Amino acid sequence: RESGTGVAYGPPYTTNDVVGCCWNLVEGTVFFTRNGVALGQAFDRVRGTLYPTVGLRTPGEVVEANFGVSNTPYRFDIEGYVIEVRDKLLHSILRSKPLSLQPSQLQNTAAAPSDNNNSGAAASAAGVVAAGGSGSGALSDAAVSGSAQNPPKKWLQQQQLLRFQQQQHHFHQQQHDIASQTVLAYMIHHGYAETAATFARDIERGSVVAADIEGARKRRQICALVLEGRLREAIEATEALQPHMLERDDKTRFALRCQQFIEMVSAREPMVEIVLFAQRELAGFRSRGAEFDEKLAEVLSLLAYSDPKESPVSFLLDPSRRAPVATSLNTAMLAAQGQHGA
Repeated sequence: RESGTGVAYGPPYTTNDVVGCCWNLVEGTVFFTRNGVALGQAFDRVRGTLYPTVGLRTPGEVVEANFGVSNTPYRFDIEGYVIEVRDKLLHSILRSKPLSLQPSQLQNTAAAPSDNNNSGAAASAAGVVAAGGSGSGALSDAAVSGSAQNPPKKWLQQQQLLRFQQQQHHFHQQQHDIASQTVLAYMIHHGYAETAATFARDIERGSVVAADIEGARKRRQICALVLEGRLREAIEATEALQPHMLERDDKTRFALRCQQFIEMVSAREPMVEIVLFAQRELAGFRSRGAEFDEKLAEVLSLLAYSDPKESPVSFLLDPSRRAPVATSLNTAMLAAQGQHGA
């Protein structure tokens, strides 16, 4: 936590695992569970407002969330854990020593000024002693006045503790703000526009990032076209959103054109059109370096087989290969806008 690098925590999880997250509001701690087994404390000093967030990077990934409002029980025994925390808190209270104040202590407490409006309560307590006591036990105006000029050590310690707590609150608020902005940047970077808009509104940054969120929405739409195999439309939309970007970015343009070629082969478009496309859009990348030449040879080899789907390079036709192209296009559009994502 707060290291910027992260540390190993718990065993790895995989498909069909149930991962839980528990926030102990009493102790300010967070721990995770895997298939109902607690994995130990992950964070402490967790206060403020939190938002459940799950990051998915691969198309087709699906998660099901359970926030306790459905009839599906938690895999982890949350009821038993709540009873355990409650009993622990009750035991701690019963072990604590009761507060015992002598009349002289009440006098000092009443006289000392307070920043948290406790002076009224202290004065009331002092009034009880004055009314019920006699002789030296009764409080006088002179005694109260004299104590105000020389605050007791205990009161000074209380003020120091109060200032420390305020500083701690300010520090944790700063940490919360940094975390919120990081999550928001992640959402905008990956094009989760609707979620980002809602989150930005909740943390009162909606107007600040409105343009970024609109850009994310447009990028998301373009990337969706790539994931659907509609490369021609995706390229046209990219040129409309970022004019001249593809002219300057050979690598992204090459990746898009190669994928468009693959989609044409997969759709069994007329061979004449496929060959003309390759001559017009791909031939110009020849002899620009090993990376371009190797990719060209691999892609163009699809033309050597009467049934590419049954060929040794049939893996090129797998729809899952669209995802890296969409990701690189999103990154290129961000860079063109001068935004380097999280």
